Amino acid sequence: MLQRLDEEGSRYGLTINTSKTKVMRNPFSSSASVLLRGSSIEDVNEYVYLGSQLNMKKDMAGELARRRRARWAAFSSMRS
Repeated sequence: MLQRLDEEGSRYGLTINTSKTKVMRNPFSSSASVLLRGSSIEDVNEYVYLGSQLNMKKDMAGELARRRRARWAAFSSMRS
């Protein structure tokens, strides 16, 4: 499926950046490596997509901690 997306996108001048593309799997999927143009796509347990931290466990603790750190960083930059 990923190969087909890459082929169709390349017809319009679009390419998939293999260094930024990640694979997140559910516990029932196969652990076979995902290849695109000979490069292995990295497997991850969680990642940030459109500003939200996603994971398969539906655990919000990491997302809340990430947002808290971002708030403190923004607040600290205003105080300086």
